[in-house]
Amino acid sequence: MSVGALTFPVEAGHLEEVSGALVNNLPSQSTWEEPRFTSGVIVGDLERERTFEESISTIHGYRDLDENWDTYGGLGASPKPLQFSVGLLEELRVRPEISPPRVSPISTGVYLEWRGGDRLLYFEVDEDSLLFVMQEGGRDQEDGEDPDFGIGRAVELVKRWHRVDETSAEGITQYSI
Repeated sequence: MSVGALTFPVEAGHLEEVSGALVNNLPSQSTWEEPRFTSGVIVGDLERERTFEESISTIHGYRDLDENWDTYGGLGASPKPLQFSVGLLEELRVRPEISPPRVSPISTGVYLEWRGGDRLLYFEVDEDSLLFVMQEGGRDQEDGEDPDFGIGRAVELVKRWHRVDETSAEGITQYSI
């Protein structure tokens, strides 16, 4: 799916559709190759790493957005959401079973989304709190808004969405909103 000159990734975990929560028209991230599986080994780890790097760089760029970039009074992202979002991606990029999210700016923060089949997980990280929603089959499995949401909790949700067995958040750097 193209937005402007860039294309959204299409791979296991992402559909060629944009969430209704993405209300702006800024590109999310550039194209990357669909991973291929060979005897349980993911081919294309460099592409996955490049996508994480591009997403992190894109998030850093959200602080420089012009005032009213979304025609609804949006400002550039503030430091707290940037730190949390980049911290989350840094924690996830070392876990090969986790795919990178789509990223997009929101009014003063960052939107992160994983989508696959009838499953969806997204985080809206802004200055004051973090809103999260995990859905399956069109129904909320878990959701909430929390000003004290920690990165360890976010990693747990992402791992659950990816159906990763290990649920320990030990050793995770604690970033909070």
